[in-house]
Amino acid sequence: LVRNVPLGDLETVFNTITSFFVVRTNAERFALADELATATMGPDEDFLSFCARLESLRSSILEAGGDTGDCSDGRMVNSLLQGVARHHEDTFRHILQVLRSELTQPTYDHAKQRLLPFYHTKKLSDRKQAASSSSRAFLAGTPSNHQPRRPASSGEPCRKYKQGQCRRGDQCPHLHAEQVK
Repeated sequence: LVRNVPLGDLETVFNTITSFFVVRTNAERFALADELATATMGPDEDFLSFCARLESLRSSILEAGGDTGDCSDGRMVNSLLQGVARHHEDTFRHILQVLRSELTQPTYDHAKQRLLPFYHTKKLSDRKQAASSSSRAFLAGTPSNHQPRRPASSGEPCRKYKQGQCRRGDQCPHLHAEQVK
């Protein structure tokens, strides 16, 4: 099949195929570079997952034939700071201001390390808030007339409780089995 094609036509076919792949690779590289520039850390996205996504985009750009300018450290830092600020400005406000005001732009790794403690603080705060809200939800489900068991005042064991007949419950002035030491 190839033997019957004139040499000039083979060059044309080769150049067409090569330009197709170059154009396709450039389009992919430009799309990846655009994705890197507009990457946003989602409201529920983990900070480290967002960083991994940015780093994966950088690797993909380089694999698609991009040069270091397409995903330079400066571009990585900008993507990191802007991506975090879009949904998490309140969490990272202070450190974002510090990083943006530095005379020399930090490296990507430096910016990531500076943001990480704020992320961990936010994560810990979210856990405490979740625990607090679940406690509030539990308490909200408790009848409002429920009084926590007060310590027994008489110091004597409740005879009726032993027989399963105490009707005073939490208001009983005598010790119930779980209070007896």
